[in-house]
Amino acid sequence: METFNFKISVPGGLHARNAMILSKKSAEYQSEILILKENTTANAKKVMDIMLLRAARGDDIVVLIEGPDEIAAMEDLKQFFLSNFGNNA
Repeated sequence: METFNFKISVPGGLHARNAMILSKKSAEYQSEILILKENTTANAKKVMDIMLLRAARGDDIVVLIEGPDEIAAMEDLKQFFLSNFGNNA
């Protein structure tokens, strides 16, 4: 299992559009990808799950990845999060 922490820094957090692009990116991998925020867990391949996290600007999340392509998924998703939901987004 691979994990990484991330702080959401874009205005609006993981709102509908951001949830959609994240779910599409996550669907590229065979591995199970979960996002944890406080006591809530979301399947990163499901838009509604991501939206129900209500991850807003400043929130800390943990991304858990487990499966046959977990290392590649972790490396790619870290960069994806930085590019889309980080300070330079």
